[in-house]
Amino acid sequence: MAKDEEWQIPLNGSEAAAVASVKKQMKKSGLEPNTVGVRKIVRDARKKAGK
Repeated sequence: MAKDEEWQIPLNGSEAAAVASVKKQMKKSGLEPNTVGVRKIVRDARKKAGK
């Protein structure tokens, strides 16, 4: 899976909405996102941003 810098990860709002947003971006790029992996990317990005 790609690094979180390659995806626009919403830092505000619910985790579920952020996961859905990242999955949508990945699908547009031709990838088949893994929900568990995307959730980890979102959590890591939010933790890094102090959210």
